[in-house]
This record gives sequence, C-alpha cells and structure tokens, in this order.
Amino acid sequence: MTAIISSALVVGLTVAPASSASSALAIVPSPNATTLPYSQLGGATCAGVNNCFAVGRDENGSGSVSTALVEHWNGTAWSLMPSPDPTGPLAPSLSDVACPSTINCFAVGQAWNETASIAKTLVEHWNGTRWSIMPSPSAGSDELTGVTCPSMNNCFAVGDDINQETGAWVALVEHWNGTRWSIVPSPKPNAIIAELSSVSCPSATNCYAVGDYGGSGDSLITRTLVEHWNGTRWSIVRSPNAPTESNGEASLLIGVECATTTDCLAVGYDTPNSTAVARALVEHWDGTSWSIVPSPHPTGQAAALLYGVACPKASNCFAVGWDFNAGLSVAKTLVLRYA
Repeated sequence: MTAIISSALVVGLTVAPASSASSALAIVPSPNATTLPYSQLGGATCAGVNNCFAVGRDENGSGSVSTALVEHWNGTAWSLMPSPDPTGPLAPSLSDVACPSTINCFAVGQAWNETASIAKTLVEHWNGTRWSIMPSPSAGSDELTGVTCPSMNNCFAVGDDINQETGAWVALVEHWNGTRWSIVPSPKPNAIIAELSSVSCPSATNCYAVGDYGGSGDSLITRTLVEHWNGTRWSIVRSPNAPTESNGEASLLIGVECATTTDCLAVGYDTPNSTAVARALVEHWDGTSWSIVPSPHPTGQAAALLYGVACPKASNCFAVGWDFNAGLSVAKTLVLRYA
C-alpha cells in the first residue's frame, strides 16, 4: 500500500540501509562564508558516502551582491571549497549540482547583473581537483535551476529564459554532450510564463522535467508543466492540477525524482485561489500517466510547500520543504515520506 506520512521539525535527512534501525536525524555543522552575511545552500548530491557536494550562494541580503558557494563532505565534516566567480559586476549563485562520477560534477545557476537587470546562465565544473567556469549559452535573461547527468557525456540542465522586450518567460533546456553545452529545443506552452525547475533521468533516453506555466490572456491561473525527453526530442506530457476555485489559483511543480522509468515523483504546492494559503502537491508517474497523490496537511499549520524529493529506491521517496503557522511568521521544516 502506498501512503504519505508527514513529519515536521526535521532539520536534516540521511537515507540509510534498512538494517540501520538506530539511525536518527541530527544537525550537522556546516561552514558559512565570511565575506557576506547570508549563506544559503540550495542543491546537493553525493558521488559516494564520503564525497558529497552542496551548492548555493553567499549574499548581502538583497541579492544584488553575491558569490557562488560550494561545500564538500569528506565523510567526517563539511568544508568550504574554493569556487570561481564570473568577472564583472555580477552576482553569481548556484542552484543545483550533479556528479556522474567522483571526479566529474556540474553545478548550475545564474550570474545576475544588477546594473543591467539581466541574468546569464552559470555552469561550474569539478574535475576532481578544482572548480572552473564552463561556457554556457544564454538566449536572453536566463537562469538554470536544475541539472541531472545520466552519464559523463550526457547531462541536462533546465531553467527559464526571460525576453527582455516582452517580459515573457519560456522554459529553457540545455544539454552537455561531453564537449560543450547547447540549448535544446523544447515545447512552449501557450502562456506568458513557462519555467522548468527540476529534471530527472532514469535512463539516458528517458527524462522528465517539471515546472509551471500560466498568465495566458487575462488569467492569473498557473498550471503544472511536465516535459519528457525520449532520446530525440522534448514534448509536453499531460499533468494534473489541483481543483480551481477562482481566478488566481496556482499549481506548481518544483522537484522531481525518478527511481525507475515507471516510477517518478514530482512535488510542489498549490493555492486554491489568490488569497488562500499553499498546500503540498505531490504527483506520481506510473509509466502511463501522472496523477495527484493525496498528501496530509500539517496539523495546525496554515501553509505547506514542497521543494525537493529524493528516492533511494522504487516506491520509497522523501519529499522535503517547509510549513508556516497561521500568521505566516514562523516556518518549520517538513518531510513527507512516500512508501
């Protein structure tokens, strides 16, 4: 039987083998950069039990000044790693990281130019010795928010591209072929805004990217967006949305993980109308279609949002995010288990 179990006040998460019955959650010390007051981590991956990377940014609070932040776990402790920043008046940040091998990692994000109010894609590469910036294409004002690598010569990064003249957002997909990054054509929903937030590839010819689209015509409704790679091209796959109660309803998918080609979980949140609080949104792919999985709402909390998901094996996933109290003044960590 498949069920979702809610757990709040979780500060960290380690998935251990089933035999480790005594495993527990604990805060692990992690360093903060010293040049700017706000250090944030947004993505992590492990190339081995003693070799993990976490990425994010160190910034001034408004985002106008920042530096890329990379930390490494060696099996004993987290430590800061030297990482390059683009030259010029740019505020770089990293959103996600993937490691197809222990000496081959890709971190993606953006470099924001406060003066010009424009962002460019940012990709950094780990070769086992140091991080370096890689050339990556930008079509307009772009950012990359998710990355996955089925193999060393086959990576996909997703995000969004903003047209500076019209203000329209379009989904952005880039591919690494072992030599260079290039923009891959992807379908465009009939909407003012379309963005992809996360991508997962259970095989080299089978990938799912999730996000949202909306703002077509006079409507403020935002819908879930799922795109699929079949080894040749990307196409939009039908995905369900929470019931609409009024104009202003939003359904967004922010994270996705595929344990197998017939078992994927996508997470995010929905709001039933323009004034309602958010509720956790979970969707499952069974190899044929996506469907909404009923998820519990934390007792006594006004809002719940999910931003990431990890599946150590098929039909066994953890979705993570946070929830807010009635006054939206206090946020607590939230973990849902799909098993």
